[in-house]
Amino acid sequence: MRKKTVIKFVGAMTVLLMLFFLVTGREQATGVEQESVDSLGIPVEVHLVKSGDIRESLNYMGTVKSKNQAELSFQSPGIIRTIYVAEGDPFLEGQILAELNTEDLAARYEVAQQKIAGAKLNVDYLKDQTEKLRMLYSEGAVSHQQLLDAEYKYQLAVVAYQETLAVANEIGVSINSARIRAPYTGSVRRLYGQAGEMVQPGQAVCSVSETDDLIVETAVIEKDLPAVAVGSRVMLQIPGAGETEAVEGTVSAIAPFLHPQTRTANVEIMIPSGYEYLLPNMSVSVAL
Repeated sequence: MRKKTVIKFVGAMTVLLMLFFLVTGREQATGVEQESVDSLGIPVEVHLVKSGDIRESLNYMGTVKSKNQAELSFQSPGIIRTIYVAEGDPFLEGQILAELNTEDLAARYEVAQQKIAGAKLNVDYLKDQTEKLRMLYSEGAVSHQQLLDAEYKYQLAVVAYQETLAVANEIGVSINSARIRAPYTGSVRRLYGQAGEMVQPGQAVCSVSETDDLIVETAVIEKDLPAVAVGSRVMLQIPGAGETEAVEGTVSAIAPFLHPQTRTANVEIMIPSGYEYLLPNMSVSVAL
């Protein structure tokens, strides 16, 4: 009887010990697993969830262009004396950007001014003489023929004076056409000529564009056009110092026709001010 009791006691203790080790082992395993996860240092970022429509952007490549770019040239042939600006320089409307050698024209203009002064003196003198003869004629002191001769000489002097004025004005126009003036306030995009170079009328000397007129132009395929409208906001990836910068632009124009071969339409996007350093023909990523 006592032997059976001992056996039961030993069995019960054995079961209790097994349960103890089993529970202790699980707690240790859980602690190791938690410690292993915590030691990974996995960052957790929390965001506020908002409801809204999910819209897939249309990605294209665009090209920077100047909406009001102009190629400037001289109106007369000659040798470039001075170019007053460099590429990238800003300028004001009416500012002289380049000038031809006008020494010969300047000398001719000075001579013309001297002739004008002499012709004016002659006109004034003959006018005074004619008025005196007209008074004498009214008193019968001179003949009618003498008065006619005086009036004829006076008219010839007036014509000669007007001719000298016309010559001087023509030379002045030539001098003025030997200068390139800025058509608006903007900046120099590119120079084609240099001092000492011979140029002809219409030969481009510099390329300029108006301030804040840069745009991005991209070709959008036919099936994506319904998703684009004038006034739509788009994201531009603009080249910056070392990395690109995300900038919001606005669709300002959409071509009303498709290119017959590519089946695309040109879309024009206005670039906000502050990016005047961009140059025409730069590439820009566009997310419509």
